[in-house]
Amino acid sequence: MQFVKQQRWVGERPDRQFVWQAVSVEDAMGKVGVCRCPECDKPVRLHKASKDGSNPAHAEHMEGSTACSLSCYFESN
Repeated sequence: MQFVKQQRWVGERPDRQFVWQAVSVEDAMGKVGVCRCPECDKPVRLHKASKDGSNPAHAEHMEGSTACSLSCYFESN
């Protein structure tokens, strides 16, 4: 997956809120925060792009999910 949800602070004090935002994997790598799948909300692990450019930066589920269409283990019925 190329996009993830990441928790971030939004707004100015005293009205700042900690919210989930959809961001690219590259953007998420540059920030500290928990990342989740945008479809099923399960935790994901971020991966850098390969040095030779054959594989772009992406995210994968921490545990394989057969129910999420963004998982490499997805089983469609």
